[in-house]
Amino acid sequence: MPQAKWENKDSHRLGICDIEINEEIVMDKLRKLRDDKASGADELVPRFLSKIGNELAKPLTRIFLKIIENEIVPSDWKDANVIPI
Repeated sequence: MPQAKWENKDSHRLGICDIEINEEIVMDKLRKLRDDKASGADELVPRFLSKIGNELAKPLTRIFLKIIENEIVPSDWKDANVIPI
């Protein structure tokens, strides 16, 4: 599996550390989730996530910022169920 580069050494390209994350951005992304999509590996449907976005925005923001700070992505987030059609 390819490893992400946590540092930005090229001033013309953004790196992971250059990603801006705040509650407003997270809330906006939650609001834009499409209701007609299927649930993911966590079995949470997008409609549910968008409905409770106000409650989720703050803890999700803290989680994402901690991941960038510690430079470690939870191993559960690296798994995916891929089903060919």
